[in-house]
Amino acid sequence: SRKQSVATDLTVPQVLTVQNSTELRAAATVVAALASVDISGNADGCERPWMASPDSLSRFGMAHSTRTDKFTKHRFQHMYHVVLSQMYREKCRGRTAEERTLRMLEIGLGCRMHHGPGGGVALMRALITPPVTLEMHVLEFDRECALQWAKGFPKQAVIHTGDQSSATDLRRVVDEAKRPFELIVDDGSHLNAHQIFSAKTLFPALALGGVYVVEDIHSACKKWRANQPYRVEHVDGTPGCMQTEKGEKTIVAHALEWVKSLAIMKTPEDMPDLVSVEFFSEALALRKDSRKQSVATDLTVPQVLTVQNSTELRAAATVVAALASVDISGNADGCERPWMASPDSLSRFGMAHSTRTDKFTKHRFQHMYHVVLSQMYREKCRGRTAEERTLRMLEIGLGCRMHHGPGGGVALMRALITPPVTLEMHVLEFDRECALQWAKGFPKQAVIHTGDQSSATDLRRVVDEAKRPFELIVDDGSHLNAHQIFSAKTLFPALALGGVYVVEDIHSACKKWRANQPYRVEHVDGTPGCMQTEKGEKTIVAHALEWVKSLAIMKTPEDMP
Repeated sequence: SRKQSVATDLTVPQVLTVQNSTELRAAATVVAALASVDISGNADGCERPWMASPDSLSRFGMAHSTRTDKFTKHRFQHMYHVVLSQMYREKCRGRTAEERTLRMLEIGLGCRMHHGPGGGVALMRALITPPVTLEMHVLEFDRECALQWAKGFPKQAVIHTGDQSSATDLRRVVDEAKRPFELIVDDGSHLNAHQIFSAKTLFPALALGGVYVVEDIHSACKKWRANQPYRVEHVDGTPGCMQTEKGEKTIVAHALEWVKSLAIMKTPEDMPDLVSVEFFSEALALRKDSRKQSVATDLTVPQVLTVQNSTELRAAATVVAALASVDISGNADGCERPWMASPDSLSRFGMAHSTRTDKFTKHRFQHMYHVVLSQMYREKCRGRTAEERTLRMLEIGLGCRMHHGPGGGVALMRALITPPVTLEMHVLEFDRECALQWAKGFPKQAVIHTGDQSSATDLRRVVDEAKRPFELIVDDGSHLNAHQIFSAKTLFPALALGGVYVVEDIHSACKKWRANQPYRVEHVDGTPGCMQTEKGEKTIVAHALEWVKSLAIMKTPEDMP
């Protein structure tokens, strides 16, 4: 995003965890900058300075703890901004002390690291402040160091000592914690075998909707001496990132296998309830299915329902009836929406407003869109000007000649993105006749562009006609691998800073079927391995893997600036 904003409010912990004069000066700089920050959009008290952007998180974190390299040597601020912002907001709006408690386990206290132990704990204590309570657990291999630290910092964390490669030790941590963790972070030895073993063993111990983070996944691609006290061993990644020097699968290789399963809507056998694998610079986040049945967090419902048939009308009536009993606390700034409560809420809310889309029925895109759209809506909603509150979106594919008919995606987004946020919706459709006919029946619902997503000329024309960058681009077009790859590489530079590019239906890499009309003479020609098409060309998944390999070693992919 490269945003330079400092914060969205003036909420600062009353007690700064300052460990040396460098931190004191950094903290003073941040606090001084906060004095001029607008505090609008924080009426419910659930916004924090570090939520404004990854950059804000980085600077806020460094001001409170220099005993961690999460935002200096590494660039984990991008991942933690996504993960922690969402978690904090959801916890903050809990009705009871139990619902407002975030349970976290971090593997690795930082013993024998050059910056000393406890930096990760200090960082999380600075970020997770009342009304949210942080119940912090740490598993550390170095027993003497851990117990010594605990004496100096009582009640900062529950200390468990043991080996992350020991099933017995991991089970003991889970048993001693008594309740599931919502967040687990592996910042331990960085040995591939340990990262893989810990993930597979502890993922089932996550609460529903929880997140498992693996830091330092460049362990798959590089070699260095493992974190102390594993000093006799080396992290033995190789440049290809897929196998260690011993020929064993790396953490990246395992993550790719999980991606392949998700691409064809199968839950990986060794990772039950996994719904997403998110790669960031040098890190990855694994999300667990939430399965929440809550309907909404407030009573805000669009005054006009976009109802297309009696089935939608009945579904909408069910949702509206359920909303009548929902608590509206925690929405003082008006920026929470019913569909933000959980992926399940998003799915049911969306289906109640548009049955002309298969995003939440045939597919399970609610998990992805819940993460992407919730964050985007909240950030836009709290904009100070009409311009800052406008979300510009491009979708490739109107749905012409699909069995459910055109316009479902537009209707869905119109139902989700409501005032005070304005949706400026653009659509690129190959079938000119269908697109123009639809536009006559639904004027002002979307700016229609006609053309071919595999044509550089047509894509450039769309960007030029839009005049301003898009914050969200969704490819729901032909699903041909070549088209998905070409469109992504061509349009990604047209995204606004901090924008998101979504490629739906990536099972195109793994399966074969007749391509979306009117590409009816061609087939989506994926193969079971998901890495190449029947023609031997790289698939969208194969290209994504190359981008992951670059990010794993903190390099920006040359073809995706």
